Amino acid sequence: MRILIVIPALNEASIIAGTVAAVRAALVRDFPEDDAHLLVVDNGSSDGTAEAAESACRDTDGVSVLRLDERGKGLAIREGWNSADADAYVFMDADLAT
Repeated sequence: MRILIVIPALNEASIIAGTVAAVRAALVRDFPEDDAHLLVVDNGSSDGTAEAAESACRDTDGVSVLRLDERGKGLAIREGWNSADADAYVFMDADLAT
């Protein structure tokens, strides 16, 4: 079963690397490597969130970043989910509250 987890991120540069590491660790523990993908969707950040996420993802399989110019959590989730085929689509907040 392929799972896609989208993390919409707006001005989360200070925490996004930790979020990526925590979520990726849970994914590799619970899913075969090719069955899980983590996608950070930067939606119009002005604080370097995309760059921080790209740095955190650089040498990690199954993790990528999508940049959007327009803001909106719903937009980020929808565009992230539309970017890949999966059997299960999930989102969680960058601070892992949801």
